[in-house]
Amino acid sequence: MCIEWLSLNPWPALVGVGSVCRRRVRGCNGVLEIVDALDAVLPPHVRLHLFGVKSDALTALAHHPRVASTDSMAWDAAARRERPVDRNMEFRIQTMEKWTTTQTANMTIKARGGGFQTTLPILFNVEPRTDFEAVVLESLALEHATLLASKEISYLDAVCYVKADAVTALGFIRNGYVTPENLSVLDELIAGLADRTGRLWLSSDRTSF
Repeated sequence: MCIEWLSLNPWPALVGVGSVCRRRVRGCNGVLEIVDALDAVLPPHVRLHLFGVKSDALTALAHHPRVASTDSMAWDAAARRERPVDRNMEFRIQTMEKWTTTQTANMTIKARGGGFQTTLPILFNVEPRTDFEAVVLESLALEHATLLASKEISYLDAVCYVKADAVTALGFIRNGYVTPENLSVLDELIAGLADRTGRLWLSSDRTSF
């Protein structure tokens, strides 16, 4: 309706949409549904800036051809939760940089159409055999990126550990110990890996190998 009423001629190259911060990622009137609806009717050259995009939506929208840019205050909400008072500028900058680093790592994922494309061949020197293997390895890489961003491990340790864990993860999968229906074994590698893998698997719109 907004597009019909605006009747712009010509349409600009960038249109702002928002705020989407209180919307679900999926489902009726979710962020993805809104972007897909706009994608279906906007002229081909028009791209979108999305206001108030949360972390899960950033991952789901990574590399969507319509999305030119986004902004978010999620990092500030995290800062308020961690330190209700005495949030000086240094602390807020550190929180913002940590959040941005994590989101940048998350957005290496592209789970829309034509297979699950990732940065894995560069990181692991391996081509996953299935979409499920790609999701597990990408989840593993993101868990280590989160540890690196929080300064719990060094860069060299992160690279070393993630490559070693990848061998074990592929062994689990190819021997039938890990499936989309049984992810708990992954927590033996790194705590939280099963949960992240489950969320990424659902976001990839894959239901089988």
